[in-house]
Amino acid sequence: MGAVLAMLLAAGLLAHLVSSFLRRSAPAPIVAPAPANVFHLNPYAIEGAQGDPRWSREALAHAHDLIAPLANAGGMPAKSGLILLAADGQVLYARNAAAPLVPASTMKLLAGSAAYFGLGAGYRFHTKLVATSPPDARGVVHGDLHLVGSGDPLLTADDLNTAAAQLRRRGVHRIDGDLVVDATAFAGAEQNPTWLPSDLEYDYAAGASAVSLDQGLVQIDVTPTSPGEPAKVAMTPQNDAVRISGQATTTSSTMSLSIERSADGRGLVISGGIPAGPKQSFWRTVVGEPDFVGDVFARVLRAGGIAVEGVRLAATPTAGGTVLWDHASQRLGELVRGMFFESNNHTAEQLLRVVGRDGGVPGTVESGREAERRLFAAAGVQLGEAQVVDGSGLSPRDRIGAATLARLLRLDLSARGGAAFVKTLPRAGMEGTVRLRTLDQARGMVRAKDGYEDGASSLAGYVQTRHHGTVCFAFIADDWDSLDRVWQLEDEILDRVSTL
Repeated sequence: MGAVLAMLLAAGLLAHLVSSFLRRSAPAPIVAPAPANVFHLNPYAIEGAQGDPRWSREALAHAHDLIAPLANAGGMPAKSGLILLAADGQVLYARNAAAPLVPASTMKLLAGSAAYFGLGAGYRFHTKLVATSPPDARGVVHGDLHLVGSGDPLLTADDLNTAAAQLRRRGVHRIDGDLVVDATAFAGAEQNPTWLPSDLEYDYAAGASAVSLDQGLVQIDVTPTSPGEPAKVAMTPQNDAVRISGQATTTSSTMSLSIERSADGRGLVISGGIPAGPKQSFWRTVVGEPDFVGDVFARVLRAGGIAVEGVRLAATPTAGGTVLWDHASQRLGELVRGMFFESNNHTAEQLLRVVGRDGGVPGTVESGREAERRLFAAAGVQLGEAQVVDGSGLSPRDRIGAATLARLLRLDLSARGGAAFVKTLPRAGMEGTVRLRTLDQARGMVRAKDGYEDGASSLAGYVQTRHHGTVCFAFIADDWDSLDRVWQLEDEILDRVSTL
């Protein structure tokens, strides 16, 4: 009883601390509190669960007999693991479930649950404009203007336009100093060094930064002209941090357009041809996001009639200061839902780092994965031999066992707020990246996260049974020969489980 009371008090203290942070107007970055142990296991009191989660010996035997023929029928590769776990922890079926395999995007379940339960579904990222003192009567901000980020994964160029408009409403027309971009809430490489070089320029490999804009991407619009003539190329948002070189030629029908990174990684080289017709848009990742955001925002300020001297990167002084703009992100629960539905790698990388922030220590991949281990271990789920190399699952070096994923899902289900967390996952066969799953009896009864990575396929989540509440499941199949057959077997298993 004392231990339960202590956990409740800890959770209450966490909520109080987060609430206090959100109300503060200090110029320093909003620093996430270290994730607390807020998992309170109570599998027999799951809000919204249907059916009796208790399984008799006969029911367990029936489940095994129903699942085993399909699981053993062939089609699942030798390097695969699968497990079905009842809400009370009993194993309905498991095969090779402990083997560390490539999880691909189901790795997002770790970052999502650690952030959701460690920081709270209501947590928000704040991006601020901070000055040393308020604007004077002539509309001059004396000293530097600091753009302070805390890791908002969905900050947009429109948000920066709003910031500039708010300064204008306050009568500001000149910054008597530099625009200083403070991205010190995170540290380390923006793009994970274990990601494949062939992935790095594409939108799904956007890097992580405490100050990130438009999900770490620029939009390249290529407009054909007449065959044989150069095409028109434009970049949004306009900036000088990402340099475009080369030229695309308009063709009569052939598409051979190439947009590749320059040797230094900070530019884009355009070549090849684009067929005559409408404008086409492409997205590429940004390297050096704080410099990019600073350049974009300085342009926005000047275009709005606010003069500013230069742009540089530095930490914000921790004492004093006046907050001139404070932008709150979506609630974390909504960010996690969007990440699961869209399999958003950028959001996952941001969340991993914010989970790793502790006091004045910046968030990194390393601190994030250690925070995950501590949080889950305190609630009884050991990551063990799992290799957490990133937050998104894009790294081919990530490894985890199906049993570990299922135990984590059970932990999430059984925690206070678990029913709301389950709803952050899309319904298989209906929405999100799992909308193409082909389910029959289980249609509308499965919420899951999927993943794909060069021969690896995974699916993990929850299936609502007819009579025994919710079952947690995880499938990981590496080195498959037929993805269609793997999917078919997984869907057939879920259909059968839903009838239990």
